[in-house]
Amino acid sequence: MKALKLGVFAIAMGLFAASCGTEEAKTEGETPVAEQPATPEAAPVAPTDTPATPAANAAVQAGEQAQVAGDKAVEAAKDAKEAGKEAAKAGEKAVEAAK
Repeated sequence: MKALKLGVFAIAMGLFAASCGTEEAKTEGETPVAEQPATPEAAPVAPTDTPATPAANAAVQAGEQAQVAGDKAVEAAKDAKEAGKEAAKAGEKAVEAAK
């Protein structure tokens, strides 16, 4: 019996949902809206052979220099890490020797 009630309820809700969007809203004094074209107009494409501005060139050069500096900093950090490991080993050896 419960399944029958749920089935009837589901069918009723489906019919209700299907019927909700079929009627157009009717208001007095409403002006019709112009239909939109199926495909929007293509935006104009900028020419690709335009020369870069000096500011853009300077920005690119600064970015490249920053990349090189970052790479050098990473290498220095790796070297410092290795030096720290070696210092820790030397410290352990000194502690063992002091015992």
